[in-house]
Amino acid sequence: MESSLSQPFIYRKRPPQGLEPRCLELFEPRVETRIPGLAVEPLQDVVLHEDGAVFRGLRLLPQSLRAPDMLPLYTPWRRLRYLARPRVAVPQGLPLVSAIDHWSHEYFHWFFDALPRIMLARQQLGRFRLLLAERHHKPYVEHCLTALGIEDVTYLAPKTCAALPLLHLPSFNGPHNTHRPEMLELIRKALIPAGAQGTRRLYISRAKARYRKVLNEGAVWQLLERHGFEKVIAEELGAGEQIALFNQASVILGLHGAGFTNLLFMPTPGLVVELRKDCLGDQDREGKPTVELPRRSLSFYHACDVLGMPYACLPCASPAPRLHSHYADVVVDLALLEALLGRVLAGVQ
Repeated sequence: MESSLSQPFIYRKRPPQGLEPRCLELFEPRVETRIPGLAVEPLQDVVLHEDGAVFRGLRLLPQSLRAPDMLPLYTPWRRLRYLARPRVAVPQGLPLVSAIDHWSHEYFHWFFDALPRIMLARQQLGRFRLLLAERHHKPYVEHCLTALGIEDVTYLAPKTCAALPLLHLPSFNGPHNTHRPEMLELIRKALIPAGAQGTRRLYISRAKARYRKVLNEGAVWQLLERHGFEKVIAEELGAGEQIALFNQASVILGLHGAGFTNLLFMPTPGLVVELRKDCLGDQDREGKPTVELPRRSLSFYHACDVLGMPYACLPCASPAPRLHSHYADVVVDLALLEALLGRVLAGVQ
């Protein structure tokens, strides 16, 4: 696998199931997607900041940022302020590896962005000291590090940095929204038991979320209950509990959100049904219709695609059609949901 990881991975996206033709533009089905090869890059005489940015003098190394469009955020004034940050000592003796980026402490980004980088470093370097930020003190982070046997970890305090004679920087597991399947499979192998059989249908509720809710969830739940679904509120479960629960799932359904990260732990081929704000509702800054903004949140579609999991999607109306889909509440059309389930659940446990 190591030699193949250094080579680009190319695949042709499959269209989602049950989607109206007018919304296919969002997913760009059958478009060939190229994910670059992976490597652990040695960087000499650099400064690592607790947000993951790596500098050599005043030069920001772009490969340390999750996405190229973040580069303009680091204005000359901001870079000068970074120079004044206090520097902290980091234990030496082992190769130093950073898996930090702006979002890597959040649930989805930990599993799909940070953890693949850690797995890549372990594969290529063996034992190393992992550098994280204090905001990575999360139960799911600690669960994974324990499961992987990673004990050598240093946490950088907020607004600090570390001057390092040599830093090893693993590649991200693909451009934003895309994922190399080899690294996802390594995570699955490390965290879930082999041979699990999915038999449970899980509805991921966002009842405790601050925004992006299903406004008619009561009626939606009555429909789903008739189809044998169980309601799950992921915020009420620990990391190990979520992994164990979703490792028993044959179907997961819900409104787009971090709970879908747990598709990573489903036995394959599990079915994922994602409710989303209608793709034609978003507008750009000039008020013109666009699919570029919602296209940025297709990570679960791409993950299902490369893992060989069937994916279905139901666009939903919103009382705030111009609001970005990341924040907008939705109303699910019950007749459309019933019809979709009738098509995609056939033959699924």
